[in-house]
Amino acid sequence: MNLWQDPDLVPRLADAPDRLFLLQVSDLRTPRSRMDRRGVGTGDIPVGRLLHAAHGVGYRGPCVLEIFSDNVPDSLYETDLDDLLRANRTALESAWRTG
Repeated sequence: MNLWQDPDLVPRLADAPDRLFLLQVSDLRTPRSRMDRRGVGTGDIPVGRLLHAAHGVGYRGPCVLEIFSDNVPDSLYETDLDDLLRANRTALESAWRTG
């Protein structure tokens, strides 16, 4: 479930930290396509703020990159996977520092 759009997400995390078991990170752009997740830092999701919110309630579990990119003109599936992973690692570290 994508929860980042919920304006009450950050305060609600504190109410149920035991229900947080996995972070899937990506980004998305608008207008939105159901099969178009973007690389971290290239869209509208406040990744850094959400990472800090999860960490603030004690989450120390996995954080996985989620990329869906099908039937869009600039599909990430058409890029070099190694470059994509490196760029997202760098963007995730930046989001953490600035979040």
